[in-house]
Amino acid sequence: MTHSFTDSMVNPLGEKHSTMKTSATTTTTATDGPSSSNASTTVNMPLSSSTPSQKTTFILSFLGLLSINLVAAVDSSALSVSLPIIAETFRASALEAYWAGTSFVLASAVLVALFPAFSNAFGRKPVLLVALGLFVVGTVVAGASVDVRMLLAGRAVQGAGSGGLSAMTYVVIADLLPLHKRPAAMAVISLIWLVGSALGPILGGGFSQSATWRWIFWICLPFAGISFILVSLFLKTPHRSLHPKAAMKQIDWFGTGLFVATLTSFLISLSWGGTMFAWSSYHTIVPLVLGACGLLVWLVYEKSIPKTPLLPLAVLGNLTLLSSFLGTFLMGIAQFGLLYYLPLYYQVILGYTPLAAGAALLVQCAAVGPIAAFSGAYMTRTGRYRVLAWIGWAFMILGYGLLQLLGPETSVPAWFFINLPSGVGLGFLFASLPIAAQAAAPPEHMAIAAGLTPFFRNVGQALGIVLGNSVFQNVLRDELQRVSEPPFLQDHAVEIVNNSATVELLRAWFANPEYGEQAMRDYVVALRMIWWTLFACACAGGVLSLGMKQIALKRPAAAATGAVNAAESGKLDD
Repeated sequence: MTHSFTDSMVNPLGEKHSTMKTSATTTTTATDGPSSSNASTTVNMPLSSSTPSQKTTFILSFLGLLSINLVAAVDSSALSVSLPIIAETFRASALEAYWAGTSFVLASAVLVALFPAFSNAFGRKPVLLVALGLFVVGTVVAGASVDVRMLLAGRAVQGAGSGGLSAMTYVVIADLLPLHKRPAAMAVISLIWLVGSALGPILGGGFSQSATWRWIFWICLPFAGISFILVSLFLKTPHRSLHPKAAMKQIDWFGTGLFVATLTSFLISLSWGGTMFAWSSYHTIVPLVLGACGLLVWLVYEKSIPKTPLLPLAVLGNLTLLSSFLGTFLMGIAQFGLLYYLPLYYQVILGYTPLAAGAALLVQCAAVGPIAAFSGAYMTRTGRYRVLAWIGWAFMILGYGLLQLLGPETSVPAWFFINLPSGVGLGFLFASLPIAAQAAAPPEHMAIAAGLTPFFRNVGQALGIVLGNSVFQNVLRDELQRVSEPPFLQDHAVEIVNNSATVELLRAWFANPEYGEQAMRDYVVALRMIWWTLFACACAGGVLSLGMKQIALKRPAAAATGAVNAAESGKLDD
């Protein structure tokens, strides 16, 4: 193959590397991927003085990645405080309303592992831009939706794009930077996600209260446009794309389809078990059994049949990787379980407006941002991530345990300090868990390990919404039916549960002198059961972290991954 590169390279952080005195065109031989008959890449890096420096190019492309992740983060959380208004707009049940959030995260979860596989075949930049295109299409459909089904479809497409954006960000960073320099970049990405996740409820509440919830979607389009321009013009990653025929053969099509069907079946069963259908109903049992059996079949298939599996099980071959991935999964459950149900406490129990409820969620972000930034700097300086993970889980256990103190009489200072520890814990974990996974992964599986971090996080987030809804509605129904007096609560238990996200209707019920106080107590009990569930997840994550080992972040040059080494070997994807 024929490749062109500059006589000297400066890495993304501005450090000079060895100069290669060659002509502008050099022939090299690829050492990975299919034979050269199927692989072809030409990289043109003009030597003119007008070409931006490598440092500037990296900064601009990194800004494009940040912009992408900001809009994805905002849209993943913006609906959490707007669901009551959306439910009223479309006259949707609480289950349908929460599927506006679940469909987004579910699509993101089931497809997030596919994008790195596609990028190995087709190249990083094309796949990243396809993910951005899906996100934009889904945003437009959701913003223009005329009924709840159209909204769910738009959110699903949007979630698919968001999953690709999240996964490809980790893969691109793994391509561009050596392992010991990634913590700082990962900390910035984590900070953007956490800021976006906190701004989402504020924007959602503000738009829903003052204008229309549809602006939750429209506001993302300008940022998506900026991202498209920056990524298209400046992103160059050390990966060679393949000939289309060779690329198609490298995709694990059957494994991908089986995984999507399996996870969807499993989550759908959990979402309507005990609410739409009884747990003993075949509507619940059949998809649950199919999902569990499908998962076993998928694992056996991935281990023994495909040459390029969707999930190389060897990546999960040590305790540090398992601790990181399963910890990320549990963190996702805890994060979105809180994000989607804490606003209900603020709006229904404390009587806050959507905007005030969104602002109240800033407590977590106020702690997460500085902690994530500190963690990234600490790991870059010391190379130590395990102690940060341990500290993070300790704060998570404390924070989710304190949530049991939230009640109808909780003051502003009280709920502020109750919510602070969980934000501190999330800050430590967002920064440390991805680095632990990449430190433990062998070099040949680095891209897969990088992509699996958002995969496990998104699966956890999807389960957090679904599990929270199932626990909440089942407990609320049981509590309402448990008390015989007043009879209104027993007689209308199903109606109250179905409208458990409709704030105005719930407030009217709670204001009734005959049964309002009892109904509010039952509502608080149901919320507390969610907090207990999330507390159990935090405890499990803390126990798993004890198996994590501290591995050196600085690798020998031969094992390092970075833009300079790849460029010098002629593998640069433009």
